[in-house]
Amino acid sequence: MELFTIDQLNELATSKVQHSVTIYSPTRKQSTDNFQQDKIHFKNQLQAARQQLVNLYGMEQDEVNQYLQPGFNLLDNDNFWHYSSDMLAFFLTPQNNYVFKFPLKVEEPSFHVGKGLMLRPLLPLFNRNGRYYVLNLDLENVRLYEATPYSFNEVELGEDVQTSVEDYLRYFNKIDRDDTVQRRLGTSQPASGGVFHGQAADEQEKEHIRQWFYNLSRELENRFKEDQLPVVLAGVDYLVPLYRTTIDYNKYVEDYVTGNFDNRNDPQAQGLYKQAMAIMEPKFKQQEEKAVEQYHNLKAGDFAASDTEKTILAALTGQVDTLFIRKDAFLWGHYDEQRYELQIQRAATPENTDLLTEAAVKTVLMKGKVFLYDANDMPEKDSIVAAVFRNPVVV
Repeated sequence: MELFTIDQLNELATSKVQHSVTIYSPTRKQSTDNFQQDKIHFKNQLQAARQQLVNLYGMEQDEVNQYLQPGFNLLDNDNFWHYSSDMLAFFLTPQNNYVFKFPLKVEEPSFHVGKGLMLRPLLPLFNRNGRYYVLNLDLENVRLYEATPYSFNEVELGEDVQTSVEDYLRYFNKIDRDDTVQRRLGTSQPASGGVFHGQAADEQEKEHIRQWFYNLSRELENRFKEDQLPVVLAGVDYLVPLYRTTIDYNKYVEDYVTGNFDNRNDPQAQGLYKQAMAIMEPKFKQQEEKAVEQYHNLKAGDFAASDTEKTILAALTGQVDTLFIRKDAFLWGHYDEQRYELQIQRAATPENTDLLTEAAVKTVLMKGKVFLYDANDMPEKDSIVAAVFRNPVVV
């Protein structure tokens, strides 16, 4: 699964130009009809967008057909449709076009034409309450993954990180260059396969591993401290406790995944992902419940609110820590940055944007949390938005 980054979200969010086209369409990983249904869904949205460009913007048919050509080209690319995920996202502006495949479920295809792109369906990818790292400790090949409930992607560690104990021993001249780590450790078996079993491991061997882990944790924790995400450890029983003796970062999860996860047998590490999610899902649910509880504890003062204008203005100026938005609600209009005020309009036009989505994207970019709820699950049942602020907000 391709990793969609916060920088890419920011690039899409800052593209505020007219004629922008957004299409979300359901796709399938397997098909018995050569993916014809997926193509039909996408083609229908292209045609609907074409009609709206003509009707709302007064563009000529030939001009619109040329503008939408990148989308129609996808329909002829059979290889593209045979390697899919759950959702196709197509973004088109007069300057660029972007195509992404996401592991996000979408019930119905949809499109949006307006000033800027419609990014709300992407927000679950960036909910900090649902993101975490998985660090798979293996003497031959340490791997780091970034995970969400929707994706699991290996993170490139870089050439300077010693990802095996052999790399570490060679780098620090603890073994001769003609030696192998197996010879140094007294076995011809793979180092991760079985001479180190808890107390049976030689103390000198353990110390080599511990020193390697110390260097490894220093390198990785620079990344961890920047992101401030929880980390789930995985590995055979004796490696995880040994690694914990070298750590400084305070967001390692107490529970860990036990096992020897060989990427030769499971290239996508889906077994590891499944076990890591089993650890993290209850924690995410608990954190979400705490966020709602925090809102109710603070709403009587200036640290939380469900007033629509106050909340959106706070979000657009980076003052929101946690934002709750009703899934089916839209609020069309403009934000006047100079006057610090909202101009609310009754419906979508070629000139306005959905202010709820704008508020949510800004919160994500400012490393806040965003929760999308059904109407009955909102912290305030009669509100379309609510928030916990980073500082007292008075409007």
